[in-house]
Amino acid sequence: MKKNYLIIAVGLIFIVVLLIILFVVKNNKLTNLEKIKIEDTSKDIMMFYEEIDNNEIEGKDGYIAYALEYAYNINNKEELTSREIKEIIEKRFNIELSPEEIKGVGVTPYLLNKNISHYPEEDKYAINKDIITQQDIANIPIIKYEIEKIEKKGKKYYVTFTKYTVNNPYEILNFYNDKNAENDTNNYDTSSIHKYLIREGKITSLKEILTKEVLEDISDDKKSIQITFIIKDDNLVIDETK
Repeated sequence: MKKNYLIIAVGLIFIVVLLIILFVVKNNKLTNLEKIKIEDTSKDIMMFYEEIDNNEIEGKDGYIAYALEYAYNINNKEELTSREIKEIIEKRFNIELSPEEIKGVGVTPYLLNKNISHYPEEDKYAINKDIITQQDIANIPIIKYEIEKIEKKGKKYYVTFTKYTVNNPYEILNFYNDKNAENDTNNYDTSSIHKYLIREGKITSLKEILTKEVLEDISDDKKSIQITFIIKDDNLVIDETK
């Protein structure tokens, strides 16, 4: 009798352990839908992530620069209120910033270098792209993040990116011109590059044509970073960077 109870107990333990393993595996399995959502959404989030991912920012000023670059390049807006900055940031980052905190940042050396002004009486930050010259553009590195790997653990997504840096955007134009010359055709449309270099186009159109293969050829620097994403208020947001 005792032997039968022992067999039953061992069997129950085995079933419980098996169920736990199945639950963990299922909970950590990345579905195709999740993969597609992360790939699509991260393109939007990471477009201007270099404003956060640098050593020059002081506290929250990188988030202000990020929001203004996003608004200018995506929505063609040059001014944002503190509340508008808060909305852009909190839809993309797991961080809570009050309008008062954002307003209190004021103007830092980093924001000045980005041609960002603060108008506290109107509670606005503004970015001025008009004063940027073609020579300035040649000295502004192009940075793009490409996904290498996605892992899911519980309710978190661990995404490994390669950060590519092209120090001189003219290198991009030269690359495509050389490719066209090699083929004796104009297979590569360089109009978006030309427009950006002469201050008539946005940096987004330039980044969009840069594939991982091209970046591997022309980047001056690359490094691997891991970013943790979570779902917050139905939005995929950045939780942590390593």
